[in-house]
Amino acid sequence: MDYTTVDVTDVPGAEVGDVVTLLGADGDDAIPATELAALADTIPYEILCGIGRRVKRRYVGGER
Repeated sequence: MDYTTVDVTDVPGAEVGDVVTLLGADGDDAIPATELAALADTIPYEILCGIGRRVKRRYVGGER
């Protein structure tokens, strides 16, 4: 399945339709795969491989 639920109960001002970044950078804020891996007690490679093919990718800068 490619559905994710995020509990934003304690996030002031969060509303339906807000943009949410779960991995990567958004402005000056960033959530690297290494941080998610540490929280999940795994390695960054496993975090990245767990993202299914149907998830839209956006490449910014550099070559693919």
